[in-house]
Amino acid sequence: MRIDRDDAVFGEASYDITSKLTLTAGVRGYEYSNFLKGFYGFGEGYNAETGFSSGEGVDDSNCKAGLTFRSAPCVNLSKPATGSGETHKVNLTYKFDDQRLVYFTYSTGYRPGGVNRSGDFGPYQSDKLTNYEVGFKTSWFDRKVIFNGALFDEDWNNFQFSFLGPNSLTIIENAPQANIKGVETSVDWRATQQLTISGGGSYTDAELSKNFCGTDQTTNLLIPTCANADAVAVKGTQLPYTPKFKGNITARYTFSMMDWDAHVQGSYIYQTRNQVGLRTTDIEELGSMPSYGTADFSLGATKNGLSLEVFIKHAFDERGEVNRYTPCTVSICSAGYTDVSPSVKPAVYVVPIQPMTIGIRVGQKF
Repeated sequence: MRIDRDDAVFGEASYDITSKLTLTAGVRGYEYSNFLKGFYGFGEGYNAETGFSSGEGVDDSNCKAGLTFRSAPCVNLSKPATGSGETHKVNLTYKFDDQRLVYFTYSTGYRPGGVNRSGDFGPYQSDKLTNYEVGFKTSWFDRKVIFNGALFDEDWNNFQFSFLGPNSLTIIENAPQANIKGVETSVDWRATQQLTISGGGSYTDAELSKNFCGTDQTTNLLIPTCANADAVAVKGTQLPYTPKFKGNITARYTFSMMDWDAHVQGSYIYQTRNQVGLRTTDIEELGSMPSYGTADFSLGATKNGLSLEVFIKHAFDERGEVNRYTPCTVSICSAGYTDVSPSVKPAVYVVPIQPMTIGIRVGQKF
């Protein structure tokens, strides 16, 4: 039985220091209590119904005295993960006029700790993010151009990450520290009455800022220091699922066609390579997901609430990847294949993006 409980209270207030400068501050207090109770494991000659036999081979040294759970022979898994604290937000906004402003934000966030499904692994701790951000929001030339952007610097402490552990169960552990720096921007340009061009991009440098030396399973605490050769992941490792660059651009042209309000649109999205693992062994075995770009095109029209559109998604059918994984624990798969042939890598499953899709949309508003 798993019980996850979170309680929180939040408050925020804004104060106009001047007619142009506004201060906003907020605080959120929280308390969490996550719990896992039951039976984990099996014995020799196990019973198919209970996964346990009281006969030969059973180790009941971990059974908790005085606890029962449904039809389980005993309770050997009774682990809590509790904690409390608060997060904060401070924002300063300066408005030059109705069209332009700049802002600074300091904020913190967290995720509650929890309990792993595997009885061999202890609870994982909460993690905390501290964010510093400075940005601007502007419009120009009678709102024909809207230009927004931001710079951010984030420290992520004790952050949670997941991997396939023994018996191919997903395990969540804490890694020590990461730093995420980046810039993001967006532009909307109404070039003519009919033509609108919009785009955006972000550059993110997200990496470990300290060697990850693993977790002491006796204390459930991070091992503080280790040499690079002994590290689970070394300082400077790129965080998973975080491409360095992502960008997009869209152009839309509207026109009249036989009393219909018609449009033609094209868009392109691109991102650089990224990886799916944090641990060095996972990166080596799973490899990286390559960079890719996708293009979408559409032609449509509306009249009296009726809409028709012909579209092509992923027009060039580039097979980008959104995930990579093995069907079982990476090290076990690797060892099994190596026994057959040292040159054979473990089976790596690839989840591709949607292939090229051509379709027609028809809609009616009433």
